[in-house]
Amino acid sequence: MVTPAAQIELGATLLAQKKYSEAEPLLLDAYGALNARDSKQDAVTRERQKQALTELIRLYEMWGKKDGLKKWHMKLEEFKR
Repeated sequence: MVTPAAQIELGATLLAQKKYSEAEPLLLDAYGALNARDSKQDAVTRERQKQALTELIRLYEMWGKKDGLKKWHMKLEEFKR
């Protein structure tokens, strides 16, 4: 099983290579796995969530998908509250 941290790193690497369709499922899965954890998350999990959100925003910016970009910007704002 691949950890969310590894999925984020691999997704970011694929993103840097402009392999958007390969990066997307990794980043989405990582965020989903982190988000499904107990609501009383530790600092490491919260930081990983923020990292996944940031990478998802970068993905949709670089890919030119405005709907996805808007969605993940809103999720990041919710996360910051």
